Amino acid sequence: MYDPTLAHLANLAPKIRTPATYLIIAARNVGIPLIVSSSRRSVWEQTKLVLSGRSRTLNSAHLRGQAFDVDVVGWKREALPTAFLSSLGEYGEGLGLTWGGRFRTLYDPGHFEL
Repeated sequence: MYDPTLAHLANLAPKIRTPATYLIIAARNVGIPLIVSSSRRSVWEQTKLVLSGRSRTLNSAHLRGQAFDVDVVGWKREALPTAFLSSLGEYGEGLGLTWGGRFRTLYDPGHFEL
């Protein structure tokens, strides 16, 4: 299984790297194979996401290394139980992160930012 988590954590700004690591470790400690699937992005990568409708902003925290996305190995994000996503989001918020599951314009439960 390919796990991009360490590379993505290394690409994050130092202030968000620690809570991101805690989130991943907490999930894995209870048997959930959570991975970081996206972190710092180039302007070109972000533009492609906006054009495809998967993002609504060209001023993403991903551009500054202050955001990351998570997924669970073996699951499509949209198939994850809502209760799991809510628990994960609340845990991330307890670590000082902003959770994309509370975004008003684009529900993004796999997204966390500082």
